Amino acid sequence: MVNIARHNLFADKGRLFISVGGVAFAVLLISILVGLYQGWSRAVTLYVHSAGADVWVRQYGTADMFHSTSFMPASTADRIRQLPGVKQATPFLGRTANLTVGTKQVMAYLVGYDSNDGLGGPVRMSSGSAAVRPGEVIVDRSLASSNDVKLGQTVQVLGKPLKVVGISDGGNMMIYSFAFIAREDAEDLLRLKGVANFYLLKVESPPQRNDVIQSVNLQVAGADALSVEDFAEVNRGFIDGTFLPIIMVLIFIGFGVGVAVIGLTIYAATMEKSREFGVLKAMGATNGMLYRVVLQQALVAAVLGYVLGALLTIAVAATAGRASPMFVISLTPAAMAGISAVAILMSLAASFVPVNRLVRIDPAIVFRS
Repeated sequence: MVNIARHNLFADKGRLFISVGGVAFAVLLISILVGLYQGWSRAVTLYVHSAGADVWVRQYGTADMFHSTSFMPASTADRIRQLPGVKQATPFLGRTANLTVGTKQVMAYLVGYDSNDGLGGPVRMSSGSAAVRPGEVIVDRSLASSNDVKLGQTVQVLGKPLKVVGISDGGNMMIYSFAFIAREDAEDLLRLKGVANFYLLKVESPPQRNDVIQSVNLQVAGADALSVEDFAEVNRGFIDGTFLPIIMVLIFIGFGVGVAVIGLTIYAATMEKSREFGVLKAMGATNGMLYRVVLQQALVAAVLGYVLGALLTIAVAATAGRASPMFVISLTPAAMAGISAVAILMSLAASFVPVNRLVRIDPAIVFRS
């Protein structure tokens, strides 16, 4: 039966190419979508994990750092610093704002940063200085690359000219990216004098972190403290709520394309070989044996298509990543294993119509002229 399946599938090289190619592009589409989702999820949480804080404190009732408003007075930090186990409480100033590069308006998430604190700065530096002073700005590599921004160039930040002294990395947020200015400039430009959006806490020792979180939540009015992990999940929720439904719809479309291509190919091969299958049934072959022939054909097409699709994914991800830093793809081995399982499911689903056709083949077809 394996030889029959192989013969039917490889007898028409053009049809095999179409079948494998269709599965490969379905796998490519699914892989790119999954990779973008994982890449964006990682990008959204990378800054939170890399800011150097043990605890993030937000205004009670707010959500993520990008789509809700959190304002806390300086007195909140004074109260937090008095709690046992708190080593450092650094104000975090940040919100989306327009940068003007030449005549172009660019959206960025602007962060007021004091390099002396060591908290809340860039994830890592690509070039230039990580120490930003009044009148200076650090922009992310994605923003710099897509807008041809160079070190030493002047950009307008909310109407104020600032000199680019550093290019950072790891601050790509898809729609916009991080930019860092001196805290004094942030207080002035963002109108946040004596106010912070968040507070970044360092604790005396790791075992004290949960106690500090509890103390802040119980003793500091209007404050809501979260661990780094919990706050990262809050921000990841933005991706899950906004992009995941769209990505899932597109994945189902890709799955449907793969099923249709394999199904049509195997169905055509089955119809062409109706007499041969009739001979097998006349010789005593059971429906189960014929089912295996069809399934083997579909599985071979799916496996070949998956391998080709995986190779195409690697090539597209590398090329697109170089062309546009906004194109962030991250595929884990677990994700690729899951996509291979999807390819197998494609083959099983695609076998449904050809298998039903086999059941209805009349062995008497052999004796017709």
